[in-house]
Amino acid sequence: MVWLLFHIATDRCWFYVNGIHSVSTTAIGLFTWLLVFFVLTRWRRVILVVVTVIIVAFFPIVDRNTISAAASGAAATLRGTADKLEEYRTHSPAETYPPSVAFDVVAPALTPRFYRLEYVPIHSSNSLTIDAFLLKARPVHYDCDPSYSFILGPNAKVHFTRENRDATENDPILN
Repeated sequence: MVWLLFHIATDRCWFYVNGIHSVSTTAIGLFTWLLVFFVLTRWRRVILVVVTVIIVAFFPIVDRNTISAAASGAAATLRGTADKLEEYRTHSPAETYPPSVAFDVVAPALTPRFYRLEYVPIHSSNSLTIDAFLLKARPVHYDCDPSYSFILGPNAKVHFTRENRDATENDPILN
């Protein structure tokens, strides 16, 4: 409990970034270890502690790079959805884009948790057909690390910014 409260008190984004599954799994593992520790006799406790120290020393905790994976998944989602929209337009009799779209989410566990995805249809001058579109990905909690906003426009290139705003087509292109 102290471990969990320490992280929540020192870093308000810690729980959001790690997610409930990771936090609960770690808390259950620590509780189980502590329970086993108190059930064992004194010498077996020493052996448990030595084995635990060896495991922690030789098998470091894996850094999952959750934020990087979420940003990569958001950019890939924009690209995959743009491909799906182009395919729709080529098969459409009026050669128009749809009025709404279901995003082709690449990393379903991370992308919706960290990014808000938006489809903006751009209507033609006669307002009957949709000639172009913008796909946007903006962090849900900008202050909790996913610091890239993405946009994919008619030029089929993904633009990004690290500023707390929507990306524009004047921002750098993501390679």
